[in-house]
Amino acid sequence: MVIKVDAGIESALALDDELVVATRKPAAVHTELLSRMIWVGKKVTVKEMTHDRPMNLSTWVTSDGRAYAVQRLTHGYQESNSNEPPDPKKLFKGYCFHTPQNDQERAIRCVVNARFSLIAVGCADGNIRVYSARDYSGNIPASHVHAIPASVATCGRLTTLSYSPDGYCLFAGFEKGWATWSVYGKPLGNTFHADHAISATNAEEWLSGILEAVWIGGACDLLLASRSHEALWLLEMARSAVTGCYNPANLFRTVLQSASSVMVYRGYDLPDLTSISAEPSLWHTARIPATYLLNQWPIRCTAISADGRYVAVAGKRGLAHYSVNSGRWKTFANEVAENEFQVRGGMCWYQNILVAAVEANRSFELRLYSREAALDGGSAAYVQEMAAPVVLITSTGEDSLLVYTYDNLLYHFIFAPVSGSIKLIEVGHIAFHGIVRSPARVRGLSWILPEHQLLEGDPSQDVAHASVLFLVDGKLVLLRPSVSEGNLKYDMRVIAHNVEYYLSMRDRPHTLEAAPQRLIQAATGAGAGNLEDSLWLFDGGELKAWPDMEPVMKAISGELSRELPAMVPIPIDFYPLSVLLPKAIVLGVEPDLIQRRDISFSFFRFSIRTHLFLPDILRFYLTSNKSGDALRLAQHYEHLEYFAHALEVLLHHVLDEEVDASPTPAPEDAILPRVLSLLSSFKQYLDIVVQCTRKTEVRSWRTLFAYLPPPQELFEESLQRGSLKTAGGYLLILHTFDELATASEQSVRLLSHAMREEDWDLCKELARFLAALDETGDTLREAMDMWLPADAAKSGSLNALPSVELPHNAQGPVKIALNPPDLDHWRQKLFDLDVPVIMTLDDSKQPPFSQIRNLLPYIDNIYSHRSTQPYKRKTALTLYYDCRLKGRPAGTPKPPTPSASASAPCAHSTNAMSRSKSPSTSGAAAAGDIWEDEALVEALGWQGVQREVERRVWIALEAKGLKYQYCETYPLRRPKPRPLLEANPRGLVPAIRVKDWACSESSIILEYINTKIVPAFCAVLSATDDEARQPAMDRLHRDMSQLVQDAADERAGPYFLGNDMCLVDVHLAPFALRISRLPPFKNWPLPTPETRWKTWVKALEENESVKGTMSGRALYVQTMDDLVKGLQGMVE
Repeated sequence: MVIKVDAGIESALALDDELVVATRKPAAVHTELLSRMIWVGKKVTVKEMTHDRPMNLSTWVTSDGRAYAVQRLTHGYQESNSNEPPDPKKLFKGYCFHTPQNDQERAIRCVVNARFSLIAVGCADGNIRVYSARDYSGNIPASHVHAIPASVATCGRLTTLSYSPDGYCLFAGFEKGWATWSVYGKPLGNTFHADHAISATNAEEWLSGILEAVWIGGACDLLLASRSHEALWLLEMARSAVTGCYNPANLFRTVLQSASSVMVYRGYDLPDLTSISAEPSLWHTARIPATYLLNQWPIRCTAISADGRYVAVAGKRGLAHYSVNSGRWKTFANEVAENEFQVRGGMCWYQNILVAAVEANRSFELRLYSREAALDGGSAAYVQEMAAPVVLITSTGEDSLLVYTYDNLLYHFIFAPVSGSIKLIEVGHIAFHGIVRSPARVRGLSWILPEHQLLEGDPSQDVAHASVLFLVDGKLVLLRPSVSEGNLKYDMRVIAHNVEYYLSMRDRPHTLEAAPQRLIQAATGAGAGNLEDSLWLFDGGELKAWPDMEPVMKAISGELSRELPAMVPIPIDFYPLSVLLPKAIVLGVEPDLIQRRDISFSFFRFSIRTHLFLPDILRFYLTSNKSGDALRLAQHYEHLEYFAHALEVLLHHVLDEEVDASPTPAPEDAILPRVLSLLSSFKQYLDIVVQCTRKTEVRSWRTLFAYLPPPQELFEESLQRGSLKTAGGYLLILHTFDELATASEQSVRLLSHAMREEDWDLCKELARFLAALDETGDTLREAMDMWLPADAAKSGSLNALPSVELPHNAQGPVKIALNPPDLDHWRQKLFDLDVPVIMTLDDSKQPPFSQIRNLLPYIDNIYSHRSTQPYKRKTALTLYYDCRLKGRPAGTPKPPTPSASASAPCAHSTNAMSRSKSPSTSGAAAAGDIWEDEALVEALGWQGVQREVERRVWIALEAKGLKYQYCETYPLRRPKPRPLLEANPRGLVPAIRVKDWACSESSIILEYINTKIVPAFCAVLSATDDEARQPAMDRLHRDMSQLVQDAADERAGPYFLGNDMCLVDVHLAPFALRISRLPPFKNWPLPTPETRWKTWVKALEENESVKGTMSGRALYVQTMDDLVKGLQGMVE
């Protein structure tokens, strides 16, 4: 059939029994002229119309950019406040709720969300402004805004707008991509950062622009039509089980549901650190039986048991359930029995019993199914008939079930064992007539019983004492009971708006913690401060919590102030799914678009994200002057492995804010002293302060120590506790505060303690520190004298001196003579050598070398003094105590370049050493002076380990065959060496100087060497803790995979561009080889054999230019943990 409209069609809307058409000339809708609608603007046409059947509400968008909420009038409709007879030509009644203030706010699209009573308006600027439809009389105030995740130029014009059937997700299609948000504005996935080159190669137009989108499959699938292709694309979505079945187990046991499977998070019962990792193994995925999907798709409802052992799903008809432990599904064997009922009102588990609210043969029932019994027509263990359809069911307490029905009644049942089976017994009900206007709009429900009723009360009286929480649309409503003149009444208060979900910790499944223990805590008050009575909610922006619901209750009933207590804001940058109260973390997921050149399609994956909420709540308590509550809460979580980290986060955030505060808060208003007072109650106090200083700028230290005892006192306390490494941290603080004399004195004491405890790693660090403070070496000798026997230094034989063995990598332990005599004489004698001296390990055991072997650690011009590369056969290793500047002093003639086979330098001065084409890890020499940032590493006791950002410059010099001079410096030395300041006035490394030109940026140095700009360098090794390191490794793995995809085909050669090393290889080699040595350290995956990456790494490993700058594998593995700790302690 064809309908011709001569007036011109602006828009059309197909309803169940009519077609509504908006015409252009004249401007009218369904034969009613717009000019007769006094609530519509003048000289406009209706550009777009939508209709929502559940709300019986339409939206119009007019040509002037306004949006209207419109209702179709029934025949004979008459205004309630008018005496005029009905006008049969009046068909519509509406209200303008969106008036643009400028062209950017002009409405383009409108869509209604009946589940949450919202109307979303897509505007010309790409942002989506959402309004709350409170009634049908024009009360439609603004609610919130969904901001686009990119610029208007990147997104393009808005083309389509659609809410998911469950109302929890908003999809917006644009000319250049699409985006999704949660109902109250949390950004979810988008494609605006996709690689359009890959999309075009794979012909994936669904990533680069959307014309129209439709939700199908109960919000688990999205059908997309692109702007530039005739194909339709199906995008599978995963949603939380809470969206279809709101009950405590689904809230506290994270379950995701897709069109064909369920995914269960299994980290609740695992160790603390394991449960917060991003390992995919933490998810248990179960495919829904194909036969059930074939007949009952889509899946509308999913429910998990409180202990996480069982999962049930329900589609159009029937249901099926699954055992996580056995991996087995149970479905109805009889198709007739499966199609006999429909789950309507949700499901929940009581132990191994599944409770389902069903509609069967026009009757409404609660059915109980045992997991152990087969599913068939008569398999229900018990059936409870209901008078009205069920809105929702939820378990509460140990053995109670709450059932809310469409006739506005809340029923309370208890589970009772009877003759080896189980049944439901109704013990009370509450009528909410006149309180809840629309039962169908209730999404969540729970109640809170007083402690005395929980412990001693009669279950039949629970309904008279319970405070009831309703989640209606996006409003959280609390009903507080009271008795007046013998009648039960409720004080009602909306306590929160824009709520996507809430969690009452009173509803936590009792299997997660022993019920008797919780009751004892409730009776004795011992549980105060452990958040067991807290209430949490998510409003689309922040997770918020009331740590204790009692003040909220009193505010509702008017016992105290009617003002609600403040909530704790917990900012998060991902979508939260659950709160793991025993682990003090918020669990959520974050979508990530994956595009790879080695596969022909793109896909989304979700990553586990966690947030530690303990610092936020502790800070809230301290800000509110509730130090006692903060202490009790901290003590409750003291057993966590990451408890010290939580306190460190608290201190770090408060310190940063008070340092930046303007004006500086008065001491009585400052939060920092309260935080420090809290920390002092725990044994980790001293360590936390030191760790915080390592991760903050030096300018913040003065503010921190204004409320702390002097660093020297904290140093003394650390020594008394035997925390030597912590005491070493305070030495750095003393040095930074320019208390040089004190730092030197305390360093000697600490070194003495470290020697007695045989903590040789700390000894090495302290020796370097002392050598940096005092170039004469007197301080270091003083420390040795305090520990050595009085007559030890008087021995005439070097080999008879007391000695210690320190671990070393390449050649085993190194023996060190402590405080040898005539050291200056031997040092000068070795410095004055004018011919190369070759000494092997065997030679060092024979005279005359055996006499000076124990002196080698104190001599800093041994050629391979820091070499750890066994293949070079240089075995004379030293520990390099004398951290002095190397390099030719100004005016010193450059010595002849030795041959590549030379094993020792040519003649040089005591304070300078020249090197050229050195095969050791100390480097080779220069067209300019290069200052390598190894001094900090030396001070902390790592040998043969350089920062990769400087090493790549070194590799480039080797590969280009340039002559250069290699120089080292120690960053704590003051004043800075003059040649370094000439190359970089800031005294930072790396730096290069060629005649009058100097530079200190490594990427520019490489550009100077090879006239190219290298790719960015991923700093995975600088992650400060395990929590931060894993996502860094994931990003590194992704970036490396992308780089491999861009490399030349393996048949062209092993390097990036083929057979010859290029600048990309130079830039990549240092960190690629470092990463290849990570597996023993943090389970980094080894390169897969026969892959492009494996071939590339092998070629780099065997390249002579790279080998000339790298250390042995054993050293990297041994020092990896130290390196991470050192990077945390770097102070600019």
